[in-house]
Amino acid sequence: MGAGGAGPAQFTGAAKVSFFQREHGPLPEPQALDAEACGALDAARRAMPMQRLVGNGMDYADAVALHGMAERRVPWTEAACWLGDANLLRAEAAQRSGHMLTARTAFFHAASCFRFAQSPLIQDSARKAAIYQRALNAFRQGARLAAPGYDKLEIPHRGGVLHGWLMQPPGVKWPPAVIIFGGADGWREEYHGGALALLERGMAALLLDGPGQGETRILGGMHLHPGVEAAFSAAVGHLLAHPLVGNRVGIWGNSLGGSFAARTAASDARVAACCVTGGSSDPVEVLDRFPRFVERIQAMLGHGDAAQARTALEDLALHTLARADGQGRIGCPLLVLHGAPDPIFAVENAERILAFADNADARMVVWDDGDHCIYNHTHEKHCTVADWFAERLRDPVTGEAT
Repeated sequence: MGAGGAGPAQFTGAAKVSFFQREHGPLPEPQALDAEACGALDAARRAMPMQRLVGNGMDYADAVALHGMAERRVPWTEAACWLGDANLLRAEAAQRSGHMLTARTAFFHAASCFRFAQSPLIQDSARKAAIYQRALNAFRQGARLAAPGYDKLEIPHRGGVLHGWLMQPPGVKWPPAVIIFGGADGWREEYHGGALALLERGMAALLLDGPGQGETRILGGMHLHPGVEAAFSAAVGHLLAHPLVGNRVGIWGNSLGGSFAARTAASDARVAACCVTGGSSDPVEVLDRFPRFVERIQAMLGHGDAAQARTALEDLALHTLARADGQGRIGCPLLVLHGAPDPIFAVENAERILAFADNADARMVVWDDGDHCIYNHTHEKHCTVADWFAERLRDPVTGEAT
């Protein structure tokens, strides 16, 4: 404290709790959980470590609080929803005071809390849908305060629609665009940070939920289906016809979505560049290490048949597209990112994706300490991918990103 007067208040942990209690009510109480509930809580903590929470949109303080409550045996979903409500209070207070940038950030943080709250609820239910709707509503409120605003897209496919957010870079006319999507449980808004990195480099970004993912599944009822790459091709075609987007579209798939991206690039020559983060040439491999992962695939499919879920993963293998005449290979520039100790998909199967490249511009970047989807190097990952797309999608004549 300086001699001129009182310095900033030094908040202790108890003081912080008291503040939250005044603003939002008491913290959730620990519960006496049975062995199954404890196992589910510990599984959530492993599936959503600090680096994933922070790297994919959650405020660091919220991530610390969430893991702290989980350690004290507060159920994950209840704790994350409580934190989401606290962020909504902050956002609404900031709006009333005219602090719109603060409000926008708090709405996005609230959306992250609700999104991670519903993740452990594997099978679709009224509770999962209600929490997911809260995540969507909070993100929408934040998107309305963004400049320029985000356009909500509905892309027709198989009698339904694919839901996404189209984000435009300010001041860029007809920019190239990159479609970003996740896998079994990490869905479009989780990749908001990567989309912002693209916008900063003059590219548009479409955060997309494909069949079996996010809003497209939970609120729209469209499940994973054979030939899922056709859905992402529909999104490519939609952007190429969009009046505000240029004539070059890339795709960026994460985790199981990396397999979707590779298959799309191998079957659609309109894809101008493809990035695979944390993907696999043969994604059924995950069931050999984590048999219960089949439950997430069952949810994506919309039914409870484990054998069919395994078959669905087997059918996503890249070699099922390969043909003797050379078709079914990835003809566009290809970037594969992976962590060497990735516990979900082995680095060897990520390397095998390169074998399907039919373009000299194909390379792989491996982090020796990288976790699944390289959550623990999020900033470096986003810069690596965004710089790579900026180089591949720029105008071949002018050299510009537009």
